[in-house]
Amino acid sequence: MRTREIADHPDSFGFPPNHPPMHSFLGVPIVVRDRIFGRLYMTEKDGGLKFSKDDERIAMTLAAQAGVAIENTNLLEEVRLRGEEVAVLEERDRISKDLHDGVIQSIYSVGLSIQGAVALIERDPEGTRKRMNEAINTLDDVVRDVRSYIFALQPKSVEERGLKKGIEELVKDLEVNALVETTVHLSEDALGMIPDAVRGDVIQIARGVLSNIARHARATHVLVNCIVEKNHIVVMTIEDDGIGFDPATVVRGDGLTNIEERATGIGGEFVISKRTPRGTVHTLSLPGEEI
Repeated sequence: MRTREIADHPDSFGFPPNHPPMHSFLGVPIVVRDRIFGRLYMTEKDGGLKFSKDDERIAMTLAAQAGVAIENTNLLEEVRLRGEEVAVLEERDRISKDLHDGVIQSIYSVGLSIQGAVALIERDPEGTRKRMNEAINTLDDVVRDVRSYIFALQPKSVEERGLKKGIEELVKDLEVNALVETTVHLSEDALGMIPDAVRGDVIQIARGVLSNIARHARATHVLVNCIVEKNHIVVMTIEDDGIGFDPATVVRGDGLTNIEERATGIGGEFVISKRTPRGTVHTLSLPGEEI
């Protein structure tokens, strides 16, 4: 809409007291997905002139650019949310396969072993005792694995509680479900320098590392540390005293690959190294903001 005098328009109702004077007017819609998302208004063209058709075309171009920017932002948010949903579904699908291929098969094997032991009770008491001990050890491993899978399936609500609280709750879940001792040192300065836009990713990286430790490391102690190094680099390390592995030769599954790709995606670096005398060190380094 273009007019030399706003007051002459039939829909004009005047201005409230002390409102700046406005006479000439140009208004165009900001359209997103065929829906009017907002409006761009301009008033008081220099010289008291009416806005021209060229002015209208320029305003429409600016409004269209604003609409594209809003649409891109909406699409990026949808992609992020869908990506997180897909990641959760993929993780749960992988866990269900692991349960079927690992835990359920182990339980079935224990059942067969116990059946065989029952048949040997009278003929071979020592052999029966050995089989029962093996069955008990296997069941202990199954319980540990199930606890690890429960930890991996914990809801993502910790992300809504802040970065420090989120990491602390992940570590607490690890203690309960994987039966390990933990030590946590989280520098408030370091956490405060992590940009808001990537805090959810940091939570997910910590979750992935701790989940891997719970499932595979057979650790008795886990240390989580976050500090600031020179040049405003925030460094978070998660180390365990488990069985360890060779980072150079280990076959990377979806979980570890996702962690590394997520770290790269937020401008950081994720490195796995051997821990002395045993275990593994996971290090996430990323640029921090000045506070």
